[in-house]
Order: sequence, then C-alpha cells, then structure tokens
Amino acid sequence: GEDLAKVIVRELGSLLLKLDCIFNVPGRCIDDIVEELQFITCSASAPVIKNIVHNTLVNHNCSVEELVITDLKCPEERAVHLTNKVEYQGTSYGIGMMLVYGSTGGLPDFAEILQIIIVRDSLVFVVKLQCAWYCERVRCFKLESTSTVKVIEQSQLTDIYPLATYAVEGNRMLSLKHHICLRN
Repeated sequence: GEDLAKVIVRELGSLLLKLDCIFNVPGRCIDDIVEELQFITCSASAPVIKNIVHNTLVNHNCSVEELVITDLKCPEERAVHLTNKVEYQGTSYGIGMMLVYGSTGGLPDFAEILQIIIVRDSLVFVVKLQCAWYCERVRCFKLESTSTVKVIEQSQLTDIYPLATYAVEGNRMLSLKHHICLRN
C-alpha cells in the first residue's frame, strides 16, 4: 500500500490544481483553502507530520539532521501545530525570515525559517542553515544557503528578533538592525 501521507498530499494537490485550472477558482480562495487545510493538520498525529516534513525536505534535496525525523524535538507530543506565521511574546515570525542561532569566530550564525511548529506553549523552528560573510563595503552579511536543515527551539536563539534579507548586486544580504550579544 501507498503511504497515507503521500496519498493525502497527492490528492489535495490534485484537488487544488483542478480548482485553479478547470474551475477557475480565484487564487485568494485557494489560499484560504490551504490555510484551512493547515489548520486541519494541527490535529494530525506527530508521525504523519514527521513523515510529511521528512518527504518535503528530501524532495528539496536537503540533508536532514536525524532529530528532525526521529523526534521533532517533541517525541512525547501526540499532536503539534504547524503554521507559516505566528506572533509569540510580541515578536512576529514567518517562513523565509532569518534567525540568529549562535556564533562562529565572533560572527553570528544565521538560519532561514522553513517551518514553524507550536508545541504546547513554545515555538520550534525547522530552519535551513546559512553560510555568512561580512562585507565591509555594504556593511551587511552576504548569505548563501546550505543544504543542512536543523530544528531550533525559540529559547535556543541567540537573538529572538527575526531579520529580513535584501537583494544587493545579485546577492542575498542581511543587515543587523541592532547589536547582538554573542555567546561563546
């Protein structure tokens, strides 16, 4: 038999494509349907969500830290909540934003949010690690995505404020908005 998660993803994808292409349902309506489906997945079991996360990462040729698949940092939880955006303790987070999660050689380490997971009352981020170089000329960090995906709890962040990237001369750049106290 075919894996349940694959069947669900295939069938929902087919339905959304039919709504868009055959029945000319407006894009905003389809976006609302997707949001509702995300709400429904909030009650999905952790094993199904883990399987979907694993398959998505593999489909994007990302190397996956075993922790992402085996216990998603919350093995005792029977259900977790997935979202694209959240406001947590007054700070807004969204997919695509950058986080500072540590430091190397006195410079901050950055990671891009791929997925936001809510477990009980805490946040967990599935992130893609970034290579960063500081460019004096533009006073920004030049970022390059790696294929490494990691799970980071909000409490593990070096700085809780997410950052946005900018395109400068064809490069992905990030400018710090305030001083960050790096820990060794």
